[in-house]
Amino acid sequence: SDDKTDNVMKFYDTCINDDQSYINSIKDTNTNAYNIYKDPINSKLKLMNEGIKDISTFYDALKLLCNMYNDFSEDDPNCTQCLDDAKKFAKKYETLFNNNDTDIEDSLYSQILFILSTDYYNFINQCYEKKEGCGRFPCLPPYSRCSLIKNALISITFIAIPIFLGVAYKYSLFGFDKRLHKQYLREKIKKIKKKMNNYI
Repeated sequence: SDDKTDNVMKFYDTCINDDQSYINSIKDTNTNAYNIYKDPINSKLKLMNEGIKDISTFYDALKLLCNMYNDFSEDDPNCTQCLDDAKKFAKKYETLFNNNDTDIEDSLYSQILFILSTDYYNFINQCYEKKEGCGRFPCLPPYSRCSLIKNALISITFIAIPIFLGVAYKYSLFGFDKRLHKQYLREKIKKIKKKMNNYI
């Protein structure tokens, strides 16, 4: 609500905005996304202030994503529940992606989609790292990561087929030459035997 937003802004102006400690550079971090402590706070305030008309439409997708993280169990070798939630999440995400009317990459809507997809793929990586039996997770639009994998497989296939055929062809020729050579030796041995018989 507006009252809560006003309270947050008052706290920000009073306790954070002019506090030197929030301007100090971040040293102990694994990410380069933020340079100072004030940056992540400002990014969250931006989300609050700009707002989205249909912010509630992201709720179902976010809930499914949270369920995937919460239900992840190393005792379930096939990630059955996670895969079920992942399929539902992928459908929700695709709907949100197709309903994105803005072509602006930095728009709030696009930023939230990016956050959702990043967390989703991070979860998949975590799942594959901890277990070998994880099933196949659905890809999200624009399917760039999946298409890279598919293109790589297609390229390998097209490269492998000519190599295989070339090896098979050479092997067949080699085998054919070998048979001819054996036949030639047999004929020669027969001729030598005939000559020897004539001398005896």
